[in-house]
Amino acid sequence: MRRVIITIIMVLFTSPAWSLTFMGPAASNVKEGDFLLGFDYSDSEMDVEISGYGLRETLEDVESDLYLGKVGLGISDGFEFFGRFGMSEIADSGNEFAWGLGTKATFGEKDNLSWGVLFQFMSLNDEEEENIDGFLVDGDLEIYEFQVAFGPRYDMDGLYIYGGPFFHFIDGDVDLEFLGETLSLDIEQESEFGGYIGLGWQIAENSSLCVEYQFTGDAHAVGISLLNKFGGSPKPENRNVTQRPTPTLKKEPKVDASGREIRGYKVKRTASGEIAKDEDGNYIFIPVYEDEEKK
Repeated sequence: MRRVIITIIMVLFTSPAWSLTFMGPAASNVKEGDFLLGFDYSDSEMDVEISGYGLRETLEDVESDLYLGKVGLGISDGFEFFGRFGMSEIADSGNEFAWGLGTKATFGEKDNLSWGVLFQFMSLNDEEEENIDGFLVDGDLEIYEFQVAFGPRYDMDGLYIYGGPFFHFIDGDVDLEFLGETLSLDIEQESEFGGYIGLGWQIAENSSLCVEYQFTGDAHAVGISLLNKFGGSPKPENRNVTQRPTPTLKKEPKVDASGREIRGYKVKRTASGEIAKDEDGNYIFIPVYEDEEKK
């Protein structure tokens, strides 16, 4: 009976929440008003536990390919909010629609190193009806996947590396109706804690491509992402700031002991027209007066 129930669940539902979802750097480098548009792909394999109605079984090595479009907005410098929507294929069983939301925030920066935190979740609500070995089975599935990560991002010339620890949670339930009975089962992942690492390329001024690897005790995934940023409107000038005038220096006239105003200095020449020098061989300079210049 247990194996029958497990088989029914796998036939009815191809859940995109039974997977690890691409995360990217926890630290965000967006500016206020930036618009984000991208695509995420992940290929994962994990163990999922199903319990309830006297049943406790583990689905081992559930494989999933997840294809998600992504849109986002820079709420402020280093703080973004994004949404996802797309399709998932699990163990060649079919495709299912999925959607999710998430946010990233940078909380520390120094030189090329920045630290941040990420939160994201995926959601699936599905109803299916299937004829299995002559029996009509109705199923109602609700699953939510949560990922929380934090860690550094280090930027180099056109490249950046990132990673850190993360928590992964799956919370869901499935209701099955067959043979005149209704069964309610809980669904959750086997492992909750893991780590990830990634490498990114700045392929254009506002476009980046990155790959990453995620792992927990009972799951692992590889992912790739392409992201484009479109700059927001520049911040308006603060017109309340008082513009200080540029200071100017007033030239004070130079005068000699007799009070005559000096215009400048010139090299003294001898009666023969040669440059005069003192006994140490230095040039001798004499003042040029304003009244002499005007003559």
